[in-house]
Amino acid sequence: MNKSKLWTKDFFTGTFTNFFLMLNYYLLVVIMTVYAMDTFGARPTEAGLASSIFVIGTLIARPLCGRWIDRVGKRKMFAFGAALSLILTLLYFGVNNIWLLFATRFFHGAAYGIAATAVGTIVTHIIPDDRRGEGIGYFMLSLTLASAIGPFLGMFIVQHGSFRMIFVVCSISALLSLASVFFLPDPKIKWTHEQTAKMSGFKLSHFFEIKAIPISIVCALIYFCYSSLLSFLTPYAKEIHLVDAASFSSSLSTQSLF
Repeated sequence: MNKSKLWTKDFFTGTFTNFFLMLNYYLLVVIMTVYAMDTFGARPTEAGLASSIFVIGTLIARPLCGRWIDRVGKRKMFAFGAALSLILTLLYFGVNNIWLLFATRFFHGAAYGIAATAVGTIVTHIIPDDRRGEGIGYFMLSLTLASAIGPFLGMFIVQHGSFRMIFVVCSISALLSLASVFFLPDPKIKWTHEQTAKMSGFKLSHFFEIKAIPISIVCALIYFCYSSLLSFLTPYAKEIHLVDAASFSSSLSTQSLF
């Protein structure tokens, strides 16, 4: 029996879109603590918050986005999130105090959560049913590549360039992600009257899947260790004068993790 075609234009577009979204995130997360400490004289706890508050924004946006994505439209939701992500990336050029940095990071995380949820949903719907596992595996390679290239490139630019140069690269990545909206498909789902009625009102089950909690806890423990190391890797590498070595080790560790 012939397999359905996986590597279509739509699948390529969705995968590369996700890569640029993730690249923006990983470029910033690895340098944000040292940026806050060097530029604003932030304490380590404040610098850690400047990095992690991005994820808090993402966590808040994802459930809300997931609830409305099919009603608003997947491509419209992605366009909104990607446009907002580009605007907030450009705001880094004008940040002049730690509190404004916190606000920018939080809303940037929310924008990222909206865009990433939308593009992931789009790609999941265009993958043929008989190649679902294979397709998602290839799609997730975009995250793996971004997690390898982003930290390496971010630390390399910190050593040989400037924070402003990183913001330029992130802006280009955000712009490429937004530009892809013209090429992304917009899979439609027709809701029955029963499904619409079931989704009305406010219930925790609309936002959380109980069956996913056990594996979510396992992933949370793994990423708790990973994110702590990644956030403070750059300031630690600068302190011991091993930025070059740290950039390679960061790239290798993320590849092995994913």
